[in-house]
Amino acid sequence: MTIENEPAGVGDESPLDTWPPEGQVQDLRPGDLCYVSFECALSEWGAISQIPLTWLTVATTGADGEVKAGGFTIEFMHVEHSAAEILAGTVQVPGRPLRLASLETALKDLRRLGRNLGMLQEVD
Repeated sequence: MTIENEPAGVGDESPLDTWPPEGQVQDLRPGDLCYVSFECALSEWGAISQIPLTWLTVATTGADGEVKAGGFTIEFMHVEHSAAEILAGTVQVPGRPLRLASLETALKDLRRLGRNLGMLQEVD
């Protein structure tokens, strides 16, 4: 898959704090490296049509887990990536608390889990 568009929020005039749980991730997982990935990132890149409204899936160097936070669910999924791999495979969106997995990294993460692969669609 190749992609030419930007993730949601890039270039918008509105604030990028559209996911309040992202700000809580660092408090919940101090010392762990975390970034938005899996279905959440793929939705932003246009690789799946579903938009998770109350669910945030985060890749973490820490343990798997799930936290309910103010009407949202934050799902932590363990990944075996070094800090260098995470930096190379993610983008920093200005004003956003967490880094966002690149399309390629989000696909790799999702395929590693083997879940929801039927949701993938071709991206221009």
